[in-house]
Amino acid sequence: NHISDLPPLIPSDSNHCKNLQYLNISNNKLDCFPEFLRHCKSLNVLKIAGNSIDYVPNFLKACSPTLRELDIERCNLKNLPACITHFSLLELKLHGNPFPSPINTNTNQRAIYKGKCGKL
Repeated sequence: NHISDLPPLIPSDSNHCKNLQYLNISNNKLDCFPEFLRHCKSLNVLKIAGNSIDYVPNFLKACSPTLRELDIERCNLKNLPACITHFSLLELKLHGNPFPSPINTNTNQRAIYKGKCGKL
């Protein structure tokens, strides 16, 4: 795909995305997380790998009670925000991001952190 922007799919006062559980928007040309994700209160899996995203927005905390898998491999992330510790992730994929030490992983090693992200 070559998606570079996702329009706001719902009005800010709407609940149209409240039942969305799985979203894969990997390998596009997105440069930020879509704003409508703040309304996805049931999201279990978010795959957004292979985009040009350089930060994880704080509004993603809205998904934290249900989010179990976050795939942000091969983006352009330089650090992880404090909000990531609010998640109850079972799987966090980070490989291929230009993190400084100590988060930086060997480019030949796949980075998958399992368990609570508070351990990062």
